[in-house]
Amino acid sequence: MTGEQLTAQVTNGFQIYHAIEVVYQTERGKTYVLQGAVGLTNWTDIGDPVLGNGQLEDRIFSTKDSTINFAAYRLQIGPGPTNGYAPWEIDGVNLQMEDNTASNVVQYLSVTNGQDVYVGGNDGFSYSYSRITASDGRIDRTYSPGRHDSLTYSYTAPGSGTWTRDEYEHGVLKSHNVGSFHYLGYSTNNPTGTNTLPSITPTEPPAPPAKLSGLTYYVFTGPVPDKYQFTSDASGVATPGTSSSGRHSDSSPGGNAFSYTYTVLSSNTASLNVNFGYYGIGGDRQEYDLTFTDGPSGQFNRRIYRLGSLFTTDQGVFSPNSTLPTTSGTNSTPGLTNEPPSNPAGLTYTMNVGEVPPRLVFQSAQNGIEFDDSAPTDFDYTYTTTGTNTFSLHVQFKSDRFDDYDLTFTGGAGGTMVRRQYRSNTLVRTDSGTFDVTITN
Repeated sequence: MTGEQLTAQVTNGFQIYHAIEVVYQTERGKTYVLQGAVGLTNWTDIGDPVLGNGQLEDRIFSTKDSTINFAAYRLQIGPGPTNGYAPWEIDGVNLQMEDNTASNVVQYLSVTNGQDVYVGGNDGFSYSYSRITASDGRIDRTYSPGRHDSLTYSYTAPGSGTWTRDEYEHGVLKSHNVGSFHYLGYSTNNPTGTNTLPSITPTEPPAPPAKLSGLTYYVFTGPVPDKYQFTSDASGVATPGTSSSGRHSDSSPGGNAFSYTYTVLSSNTASLNVNFGYYGIGGDRQEYDLTFTDGPSGQFNRRIYRLGSLFTTDQGVFSPNSTLPTTSGTNSTPGLTNEPPSNPAGLTYTMNVGEVPPRLVFQSAQNGIEFDDSAPTDFDYTYTTTGTNTFSLHVQFKSDRFDDYDLTFTGGAGGTMVRRQYRSNTLVRTDSGTFDVTITN
């Protein structure tokens, strides 16, 4: 790679500088450094080293900088770093991103595609991955033409570290978030994406235990639970799994000791407050709102406090059983000639309107998640019969933001609908179309 000395052109105090553009094919496992020299000796590095990712690298350097303006250039190719923890490729990896959003489990299914995993459904994306330093990797993910994000994973140990994420909608930065991550043990090289988050299938009347002493409970926010052993009426030991979005960050041999209070509130609800002591005063505290739906099992909302401040919130299921069924709700697969479902729990309704049809994943009889061309959104809902084959559906996202649907079933698997969208409690849009009903997997 050679070139000639380039000088700036000056016109009425306005300067124009030339640049060099370097394009080359990279290979994984190698390092590339652009170098320049005046007389083919004393080569000087230009820019930061590039770690190969198997793709074309295209970089532009301004020759205004005297450290870049040379008579000759070359590309030095050497072996990649053997130290550090960042991988050269990330396909086949599943990891837990510990943040305060619904998007906690991420599966990189192939070299170009992956998905965020939720309790009631998945949000697919295409991506590109580059190792940028010995312990850092960058991922650019695209969910739809108007929605993408950029992630940097900074490894502090094999399979764990911290992350930063910039989310964009229609080219505008929407949010900047940070957190920690760790690989999931169950997920190594699972390109088929068959792991699903567990749920409770009600078959028995709710039965909150009068006290927890002597019992063991498993808390699921993903496929692998945290284990809580209640050794007395006021204390116990917790063994962290790999599923909890806000799990206690340290694990002592034999588990983490905790103190707790437990109160039965009604025939199907209870509260549980758990305090961990390894941070001393101001250590982790977990507050659970428990709703029993199947004997001693059910669903929870959890608030996690760290060093005295709210750290994150999440939800999941709990049970004295260490394994749970992977299906959601009580509905069976709908058919064209079936009766309309009397409740949508465990089903996904796809509303065929817009460029990206919204999918409503009904996780329980009260709440669900909507997937569309923006970030997934939690909602509460009511579902009311208005005739032999008609229903009204009210989907509440925020106090002043909701959608109302009029559903007319032509069978158990779908029909036609009218949607009215409200923002700031004001009707902003009305549209209509068809909808499809499928069982949530």
